[in-house]
Amino acid sequence: LDFQLSVWAPYSVDLDYFFGITRVITPTFPHDEYIQIYLNKLTETMKRIGCSTPPPTLEQLRQSMLKNRANIVLVGLVLAPKERAKKAGLNFNSIDETQRSPWEHPDTKLVIDRLLPMLEEKGYLD
Repeated sequence: LDFQLSVWAPYSVDLDYFFGITRVITPTFPHDEYIQIYLNKLTETMKRIGCSTPPPTLEQLRQSMLKNRANIVLVGLVLAPKERAKKAGLNFNSIDETQRSPWEHPDTKLVIDRLLPMLEEKGYLD
């Protein structure tokens, strides 16, 4: 069950999206605590809607995140920086601004600088 899209998807899609776009990642970011909170909410929701598939275990959820790690890399390092740059006023339809990189925006650099160590630590870049 995916909370962002109305489709059945891997357990980890929401977490991949969250970790890819969040600005709260710091060197002491409690990655595993957020996974547990998500799992609790997912389990509760699956029971409430009468899902016949059993909820994943914490280990299955971690394995799903690792297996689908391309999602977090795509969102965190490609899609989210472009969206941040657009919100900051970078116009990708302008000839002058198409030469500029969304990764030059200070906010994007900060998020990526915080995200990369977590991705590396969890093995998402392997």
